[in-house]
Amino acid sequence: MSGKKFLSRISTSEGKRMKKIVIASKKDLLTYMNPVRQELLRFLMVSREPMTSKMLADRLQISASGVQHHLEKLKALELVELDHTEMIHGITARFYKATSATVQIGLGRDKTLTSQKQVLLQQAIARTYDRFLGPEPAGTGGRASFTGAMGGYPVRSDASG
Repeated sequence: MSGKKFLSRISTSEGKRMKKIVIASKKDLLTYMNPVRQELLRFLMVSREPMTSKMLADRLQISASGVQHHLEKLKALELVELDHTEMIHGITARFYKATSATVQIGLGRDKTLTSQKQVLLQQAIARTYDRFLGPEPAGTGGRASFTGAMGGYPVRSDASG
């Protein structure tokens, strides 16, 4: 795999053009699936307002420099972009927003997908999913699982295995 992202445009129900980003390398997949980055993306999408590193850091309770590092990684994947800057008390504040993009894990590109690669992908997805769920509810007897399809391949992720 070349490690490059493949971009195309798709239409939304409102007629807007939406970017489609295909994650085609292990490095980009690990960048995208990082739980802190997923949380940053979630905050940016839910807030619907551009936010600074400091605003995000306060919500995530991590350092602003740590947030900035993760934002740079997400910018490289074209999932986050600089919305605008403002001068606040003589300091340039950068406001970021999530891009209007859909993400596809590039499983469909490699026809020789081995079971080991699929297991690694399922584990990465399960870890991120578990992070979003938070602590396990009492009396469940095990971790949550989910079923879905990704890149044309069925995905079943049981975090216990």
